[in-house]
Amino acid sequence: MTKLRLIFAALVLMVGLKAWGQVAVDPCFTNTPKSSVAINISTATTTQLVAGIVGQKVYICGFTISMVSTVAANTLQLVYGTGASCTSPTNLTGVMSSGILANGAVVINYPTPLIPSAAGQSACAISTVGTGPSIAGVLSFIQQ
Repeated sequence: MTKLRLIFAALVLMVGLKAWGQVAVDPCFTNTPKSSVAINISTATTTQLVAGIVGQKVYICGFTISMVSTVAANTLQLVYGTGASCTSPTNLTGVMSSGILANGAVVINYPTPLIPSAAGQSACAISTVGTGPSIAGVLSFIQQ
């Protein structure tokens, strides 16, 4: 009986270790080809950047954004949500701001992956704009 218990314990341990040893890999860190989308925003709005596809997640692998505003600040926040307007959004970033600039631009370069969207969700940018607004950039992603 003791031998049977030892065999059973060994099997449970082996199965448990195999399941424990499996790790989900972010596709941004693999050789999976990435896509990119241009960001060009000049109004206060929600802009769909990546349309959701049923059963697939959006993995944002990184982004670069340039914001220019002369009197009032521009802000931008990346979210995911339902449909073209990302209803019921979940924040992917905090609110990023240009501040008020007499000359020049604020450039935000974020080369690190964000958390993936829920399956079927779209990735969007929610913006507010100041005077003489310009928000431009590029976002790289994988959808699978």
